[in-house]
Amino acid sequence: MFDMSLSQWLFMLGIGLLVIEIAFLGFATFVLFFVGLAMLATGGLMAMEIVPQTINSAVITVSLLSIAAAFILWKPLKKIQTPSDAGIDMFPRLVWRDICCELKAVTNKP
Repeated sequence: MFDMSLSQWLFMLGIGLLVIEIAFLGFATFVLFFVGLAMLATGGLMAMEIVPQTINSAVITVSLLSIAAAFILWKPLKKIQTPSDAGIDMFPRLVWRDICCELKAVTNKP
């Protein structure tokens, strides 16, 4: 198990960070998400031999890709995380419609 290449370790660590961020933290913080994506991308670049498989190049590439992912994905992910106002307004109308339908069924009036 310990004789894996650096790209394989980066794949495993990246998937682990993404699982922790998504499953356990539920996108509460985006830091692990960005670093996990960067580790997966760096592992892929190292597997394709675009980036050399050294610790120094791995650290530099992961940090640069994390910063790039944060700049690119910050607004879309923040928009997903904030609740929309459309669901709040719709709820009372749906409840009122259900109450009216039940009253009509009980009183047998159209």
